[in-house]
Amino acid sequence: MNVSLIGKIKRGIKEICSATSNNSFPAVVDNPCWGLPSQCSLSDLLRCFEKDKVVVYETDHFLALNKPPDLRMDGHHPSTVLKLLTYWYPPPAFQNLQSKGLLEKVSEFENYRNIEGNELRPCHQLDYATSGILLVARNRQAADQARVSFEERSTRKTYLALVHGHLSVPSNIPVMRRTDIDERMGRLEEIYRQSRRKHRKDTYRGYQPAHGLFQQLQQQHNHILNLSWKEVKASGKTEPFDRAAEVFNKLQYKTLFPEDKSAELSLPTFFRDESEDPNTLFIYASVAQVPHDFAMRINPSMSNASAYLKVGDSSLDYKPSLTRCVILKHAAIRGQPVTKVRLEPRTGRRHQLRVHSALLGHAIVGDQTYKAPGSPDLTDRMCLHSQCLEIPLFEELIKVEAPDPFLVKNREILVQHL
Repeated sequence: MNVSLIGKIKRGIKEICSATSNNSFPAVVDNPCWGLPSQCSLSDLLRCFEKDKVVVYETDHFLALNKPPDLRMDGHHPSTVLKLLTYWYPPPAFQNLQSKGLLEKVSEFENYRNIEGNELRPCHQLDYATSGILLVARNRQAADQARVSFEERSTRKTYLALVHGHLSVPSNIPVMRRTDIDERMGRLEEIYRQSRRKHRKDTYRGYQPAHGLFQQLQQQHNHILNLSWKEVKASGKTEPFDRAAEVFNKLQYKTLFPEDKSAELSLPTFFRDESEDPNTLFIYASVAQVPHDFAMRINPSMSNASAYLKVGDSSLDYKPSLTRCVILKHAAIRGQPVTKVRLEPRTGRRHQLRVHSALLGHAIVGDQTYKAPGSPDLTDRMCLHSQCLEIPLFEELIKVEAPDPFLVKNREILVQHL
């Protein structure tokens, strides 16, 4: 299947999902760059990728994978990281099974917790479309060690990406000192943590769930609402009360918590570190997730920052997010200009690198969610790759790397699937 046809299929899937208000379609469906939707079972995955190329680091405590692109972590899907690992590293109960029997047994499972005796635990997540380093613990002690390192942010992740167009650092962006950057970012995160401790947006005094509003109305107008909430739910007529509760709580929250202390401390959206190379810049933008929606939202204060990123409302939980971007090479794919960049997330938010790249006006090549309308489909995969992970484990700094899949030859980039 050629690149343009795959692009059309993925665009069509995205349009179907965005047009479906009841969320009955998943945001991402199995359409891997390494196989057709009808050919992405576990056996197909095993034929495409060899263990000695996928497993790049192995000890008694940890595995590090070079995760293929377009592969989910777990779930009911035909092929997942969980199923691949369980086939290669079967728990004791499976070890006597022959190859075919093992394949059939592993293919049944959706979650690693459902496999008796399986101690493999992914230590972090990678998006379906993202390739590269994924750390997996082989026992509970190792999983606890990794969890502490990620929670304390003593890890360092480095990604490679291809973005549309020839990206350059604007000459007029603010230049800041390293100490000021670290201090402001630390304060922004502390303010965010304090706000979460003081009042979660679904538990603050005065918050009303839909059934709470219904009960108040029923008490005041029992001659009209002569039903119980249980009967309303059974009839499927809760939507008006859900909408009313959402509006009520937004107004209530603004009234109770009008002050945004982070605004005066906020970093510029784009800026440079005065001590760094001129080809390096930072992107700062807080992002929020909407339940049952795949695309992340940017803060309403950034409504003019991008014409095609989704802007949220003031009620969402916006998390401060910072990314370091290093411009490596201007090149081309199929004659179209692209830039190879190194991205370092200083915070770990969902879709952070994808949203921040789009904010620059240079979305990641192959990103069907955040690309600008009309952008050409240059590849059959999203060009975001987790190249390196440095993490302290058992009092030792571990560094694992995956090969670069975006090779430049005569200013043309050759995109590899692994």
